[in-house]
Amino acid sequence: MIYIETGRLKMADQQINIDNYFLLLKGLDSRTKLKLISKLTDSLIDEDAKEEEEEFYKLYGSWEGPETSEEIIADIYKSRYTNPERDVDL
Repeated sequence: MIYIETGRLKMADQQINIDNYFLLLKGLDSRTKLKLISKLTDSLIDEDAKEEEEEFYKLYGSWEGPETSEEIIADIYKSRYTNPERDVDL
């Protein structure tokens, strides 16, 4: 029996579920197992990317300073310089 505790399965129940899934899937051929591993890996990567994106957007609007955006842009342009003596191979 599975007990729900604060929205998550208890550790013992999670292990039972993992063991049951393994028993079900261990009979699959190697190619199918690899496809399953790939899909599970992709789902983890998608979750990580989503979390990173959410963290990034939490920063939106967090910059505070006395300068306007136009002043910041002007400072960036002023700090740029060119060196006509520098050789660049294209």
